[in-house]
Amino acid sequence: MRFTQEVSKTHQLTIVQRGNQNYPATAHGQPFDDPYSLNTVDICPVGAFTSADYRFKARSWEMNYTPTICTGCARGCNTYVWVRDNLVMRFTPRKNMEIDQYWMCDEGRLDYKKYNERRASGIRQKGDMPVSWEEGLSAIAQLPQQHRGKILFVGSAYASVETLYVLKAVAAKLSPQAPLYFVPHEVVGWGDELLRQDDRTPNRTGAQALGYQAATIEELLNVLRSGAFTLLYWVEDDQALKEFLPHFPESLLVVAHLYRLIEGFEQLEWVLPAATHLESFGTYVNGQGIPQTVQPARQWVQMTPQDWFYSPKSRLDAAGQAVDRWRHPAHIPVEFL
Repeated sequence: MRFTQEVSKTHQLTIVQRGNQNYPATAHGQPFDDPYSLNTVDICPVGAFTSADYRFKARSWEMNYTPTICTGCARGCNTYVWVRDNLVMRFTPRKNMEIDQYWMCDEGRLDYKKYNERRASGIRQKGDMPVSWEEGLSAIAQLPQQHRGKILFVGSAYASVETLYVLKAVAAKLSPQAPLYFVPHEVVGWGDELLRQDDRTPNRTGAQALGYQAATIEELLNVLRSGAFTLLYWVEDDQALKEFLPHFPESLLVVAHLYRLIEGFEQLEWVLPAATHLESFGTYVNGQGIPQTVQPARQWVQMTPQDWFYSPKSRLDAAGQAVDRWRHPAHIPVEFL
């Protein structure tokens, strides 16, 4: 009750009845739709509040937890990600008085399924044709030479500073006159006075600091319609690429690094799998200009002993063998660059 009065200020919860018969409730017939409602699960002293999304799926002691950040907006709330059998099960807030205090919004908490579903894995050629790493990388490596000076590079405010830095260095070698772009994801009115920001990306500040320019899908299409570019190299913005695909010129070749297999990915000349912030080391600069680092929280197919060594281990069996009864190798499908 105090949370909705003093923190979220929605005043949705109260106590009804008296004595040992009392219990928390909303006004009659009203849903508990506070955008921060799941924080009450964390602070309820008796466990009366539970998450319908997470309930009965796993116990805390069965999971490996890793400190990370939420990438749902420019706030970059500090969180823990909880993983069981290499599946992401939930996010919970991590104390940082400068950024999120003790809280996170419900949308950030529930934004975990995308890490488990339709992940891009291996290299795919146009028409959804899987090819070997050797064959795919050899063919892709020839494209920059064939299109030198005519390559448009589009980065992402979802990508880490390190990824954007490398992309910028590659662009400077292969298409030095071309500007670097990223697509902004501004949702006016989604933000609030507590944590949520209208900017729905975690690293716009970092992208702009590296010289990337914000451009809408229509602005990118206008640049491409000029005919100055014959190859589009797109990195780690699945949502914007999905909006772009129905409109791009047929003569344009598109190579994309994707987190997930988006609708229409078969049209792309090449698809390369990208690691999310839960599967890599990286730095993100939030809307306040505060840089924050992340580390791997999951296993992946090409994981080396050194990679495993640097992964946090809140459970001794966090990196158990595939023959263990509780592990399913199919949950470790991701192959990425």
